[in-house]
Amino acid sequence: MSSPKRLTARVAIVTLHEGARTTHKELAVRILLLTSTFHGLSQRLHCELSLLHHAVAVAVTRDSGSGCLSVELFAPDLIVAAFLKQPLPELIYKRYRCLIIDSGIDDDNGPSALDWALKRGATQWGVSVLSAPRESPVSHCWGHSEFELRATTKADVFRREISEHATRLVLGALRQVEQHSEPPATLLRDCSITSRFSRPIQQEDRRIDWSLDGSDDIVREINAADSIPGVLDEIMGTPVYLYGATRAIGLQGEPGELLARSHGAICRATADGAVWISQLKHARPGRRTAIKLPATQVLSTQVRGLPDLDTDVIGAPDLGCNEIRYYEIGEVGYLHFNFYNGAMNTQQCRRLTNMLRDIKRRPVKVIALMGGDHYWSHGINLHCIEASAQPAEESWSNVNAMNDLVAEVLETDRQITVAAVRANASAGGAILAAACDRVWMRDGTVLNAHYQGIGMYGSDYWTYVLPRRVGAACAHRLSEQGLPTLAREARRLGLADRLLPEDWSNYERELDRGLAELSEPSSWRRAVNAKERQRTRDEQRKPLQKYRDEELLQIHRSCFDPDSAFHAARRNVIFSSTVEAVTTYEREAARERMSA
Repeated sequence: MSSPKRLTARVAIVTLHEGARTTHKELAVRILLLTSTFHGLSQRLHCELSLLHHAVAVAVTRDSGSGCLSVELFAPDLIVAAFLKQPLPELIYKRYRCLIIDSGIDDDNGPSALDWALKRGATQWGVSVLSAPRESPVSHCWGHSEFELRATTKADVFRREISEHATRLVLGALRQVEQHSEPPATLLRDCSITSRFSRPIQQEDRRIDWSLDGSDDIVREINAADSIPGVLDEIMGTPVYLYGATRAIGLQGEPGELLARSHGAICRATADGAVWISQLKHARPGRRTAIKLPATQVLSTQVRGLPDLDTDVIGAPDLGCNEIRYYEIGEVGYLHFNFYNGAMNTQQCRRLTNMLRDIKRRPVKVIALMGGDHYWSHGINLHCIEASAQPAEESWSNVNAMNDLVAEVLETDRQITVAAVRANASAGGAILAAACDRVWMRDGTVLNAHYQGIGMYGSDYWTYVLPRRVGAACAHRLSEQGLPTLAREARRLGLADRLLPEDWSNYERELDRGLAELSEPSSWRRAVNAKERQRTRDEQRKPLQKYRDEELLQIHRSCFDPDSAFHAARRNVIFSSTVEAVTTYEREAARERMSA
């Protein structure tokens, strides 16, 4: 397998996965995966198709021109288009066999269809795989699947249900292609004219009236715009985009009033209660540093006098917006850390470490690290680092705080730790999972057990954790290639110990059963004794501190060398959508001036 390589300035990445083994080469299909971002669904598709021994290329395209160039360079047998920001050019879909993933049902199929559906509280949604863009007169449907639409964020629907159903449809269509079948002959009906929800949604459509709107309506509104573009609002004279909303319990006040703060979130009163808002982003035109940050960091001076509802005490009533939750069932402790977008800043790492330390003193036999609902964990928080007055120092602090957390897991001697990887994990988050005694992954999830995406050598004891699980050669390959690993492949490699069902209800049921079995005295004692013997041998061979010192020597260069790849990669990740957000603000402001 070759490493990712840049072909032109307009093609962000083309990764060739020549996954067809020698005995299967005659069956391999040359597949080009076109996508606007290489994460989530596109990473899963890359893994799924590669595991079928096809020759897979991934082209992250920014415009139709780069898409055409990628097709010309790779000359594929089949093109899979996963939610491109620009429509697939006619030049491509008329010359090549295509599988285009399309989200929507019935008449709801415009560019903001899912935004509209979540905004109005729709209960059904669906995914189709088409042969050409829906609006094309030659578009046919390879397959369609519908599902119940949860009351959650737009991004979470894409990550969970759409990813699951789209993957199944693409693999089904691929089987038809391999059998030389064609899509059904029935043409799609163009619904773009008849649907009142087909037009692009504007910020005016999302506008919140704090004096009239209830908490549930506001949460639904912000969910429909999370994570892009957010809901444009104004707080105490500052125009901001709102993200990460949840209904507050037991708090109320004058609608629109700021009531409290908690772990970086702010609480704002609504017409019938209040909501917590965890993240804000400055919306002023030209603010190059306008990035998502904890709300209290964006409004630091305005919220200074608000009541602080922070609490991380086990068993204390939780009146605030606490991302860390803990509860026990029998002799199993469940530790959830639902940080926004799976990223942990320095303070969050320290809070989680302290909580884990407290749990280890409790009479539980198994500790299940549950991660977050949307992401398991992605490790350090690049946004908070970038926004810091001293990014190098904050990077160093965040890395060391993450190291302390992983060390706390590795040095758990009285309990068995289980990483219940329900959602995708990457970088330090993936290493944190691998540091646990057991890794139980939900089928369909993806691990990126490397630091390639942020241009960093890597820390978190990865030079101990990965070779311990997969061997030195495989650990080196994972770190160097920088490619995602699907749960099934992770199980084969040793990154995961157990594969659980993709369906969330079945996953949770099997997880609880397995944890209860592991906490039984005989099972627990055998596991603890085996762990103690292994750690003793490992420590005699090479102390944990030695791994940490060697990694931090490399990390220090990444943090404090102004020309290191880490700084450029971090800014590339953070600012990829900033220009789009500023342009949106300017467009909305101009529209309001014209209306006035």
